[in-house]
Amino acid sequence: MLPSFLKKSSWRLSAPSWVRPGTAAENCRFLAPHFPDIGLYFLETKACLAYTAEDIPEKTPGLSFHMHLPLDLPWERGPDRAHADVEALVELVRELAPWGFVLHHPGDSDALAQFVALWRKAGRDSRDLLLENTEGVSGRELLRAAKALDAGLCLDLGHLQAFGREEILDAPDVFLRTRMLHVYAPWDMARREDRKRMGNGHRHRSLAALDRTGRGLLRRLLENVPRDAAVVFEVFSEKELRSSLAAFAGFLEQWGMRP
Repeated sequence: MLPSFLKKSSWRLSAPSWVRPGTAAENCRFLAPHFPDIGLYFLETKACLAYTAEDIPEKTPGLSFHMHLPLDLPWERGPDRAHADVEALVELVRELAPWGFVLHHPGDSDALAQFVALWRKAGRDSRDLLLENTEGVSGRELLRAAKALDAGLCLDLGHLQAFGREEILDAPDVFLRTRMLHVYAPWDMARREDRKRMGNGHRHRSLAALDRTGRGLLRRLLENVPRDAAVVFEVFSEKELRSSLAAFAGFLEQWGMRP
């Protein structure tokens, strides 16, 4: 699946654990021959807490995992409850030893600080938490939280473009904390009404649908993140994944950039 141009990439190229119908385990068996890393996308708290051993991928030599924590963590019930649910989910995949954990800022800095304190108390490293840029939190606030809590960052290309949060890239030390990129097109420019209809929303489209602004943002990200950062092709179908990989390889060759 990976174009030959990308097979020796110094970036940790990654795909999400849902690109075709089936369990995370089935998806990972499909993806494992093609990628050095897979993101365990545990996006729904209740559903993922109900996973059984059949849903969990097997440990595979040479394959690393990271984890995207749920989007619906029960922050309204307090950071202790959110942390308890996260700990239960992390325990489900303990054998896989995920190296990073993507977390959306809850919008409450105090709640996030308490969560991170509990995370550390459980013996975990705050730098393994990767705070993702989202619509509801400014880039300045996100970076301030990452510094204060000694957390990492996951920069999402689609969110940067769709929500107009590019200001975070102007901070002099933002890339020092960035350990992961989510790359995809937030809308399909081949469909003239798509961007207008989405308004401030977005979709997860193939990188082939990136417009000039999106390609510029992608290039800026790749030129500045650490060379061992994870680059996650955050699309959720095999067709879009293959298309994204081909487009990505084409962009790098066009820019004269070694993967």
